[in-house]
Amino acid sequence: MITKYFFPHVGGVERHVQMVCDELSRRGIKFTVLTEKFSKDLKSIDIQDKVKVVRFNYPPVKFVGIIYIWLWLIKNSYLIKETDLVHIHDVFIWYLPLRFLFPRKPVYITFHGYPSFPLSRKAVFYQRIAERLTKGNICVGDFIGKWFGTTPTIVTYGGIDIRKSLDSKFTLNSSKIAFVGRLSKQVGTLVFKRMVDILKERKISLEAVAVGDGDLRNELTNDGIKCRGFVSDPYPFIRRSTFVFATGYLSILEAFSCRKLVFVAFEDPLREDYLKMTPFSKWMVISNDPEELADKVEYYIKNPKKAQKKIDAAYRWVKKQTWSKMADNYEKLWGLR
Repeated sequence: MITKYFFPHVGGVERHVQMVCDELSRRGIKFTVLTEKFSKDLKSIDIQDKVKVVRFNYPPVKFVGIIYIWLWLIKNSYLIKETDLVHIHDVFIWYLPLRFLFPRKPVYITFHGYPSFPLSRKAVFYQRIAERLTKGNICVGDFIGKWFGTTPTIVTYGGIDIRKSLDSKFTLNSSKIAFVGRLSKQVGTLVFKRMVDILKERKISLEAVAVGDGDLRNELTNDGIKCRGFVSDPYPFIRRSTFVFATGYLSILEAFSCRKLVFVAFEDPLREDYLKMTPFSKWMVISNDPEELADKVEYYIKNPKKAQKKIDAAYRWVKKQTWSKMADNYEKLWGLR
């Protein structure tokens, strides 16, 4: 596995790679993860739950950084030579020279990417090159096919650990809303902030907490919203909430599994497709209008049975989206099933 970040770095891709490695390790597959050494405190070579993790330094200057990675991988090409296959998570550019050094090595890729808008021609070009030079791909979201012109081998939206959500339920005994994800404009953070302001203006008692970090953290804190920063396990915050304002597929699925009503927002047409081109869009409240979202919060507080219908439908779907099923997808892609 080749990925920009890996545990203990916190993020959706990191959790995805970790959970897939854990699941498949139990099935007898041996992994080496090649990743960036994002902290000096980390070991260069480590073993985590039977997974060998090899970390390298990454200079912050883009051009210098990619040259350094290419030279490091060529120097340590034995790590690739001794494997049966290579699976890359987004960063195909890292592997590019080795694709020609080991032309017969089976190479696959997962496109997780949630790119910035407007989408650059360079990003589309790099992804098309990656698709052409790999044997198959997993696309996290149907929007990738539309925006990048990618033909997905498998489409997925992530997985959940159902054991962490079994005791959770929807209740209106206290109104709490948890924002889960990056605190950036693109994922609807300012829409969330304005929605909370509107609810306060309407004298709706609602405790808001943000589980995540980003450049808008101070704006939320100054508005009286508690910001907890990134956490390795968001489930406790989700379970304690009434509503969840989610930013990514994993946080959406985790909220579904905890039987919470999910609110999401978009700031651009790419983000809109990211949310609406999913099999679970009808079970979320989707809008780019904070006034409309505030109206929906009020509506579902007054009509909990209507909220419960969405929650129950989402839960029936999500309880089948396990990490074991995700591992099955990887084995299928690699021709092991």
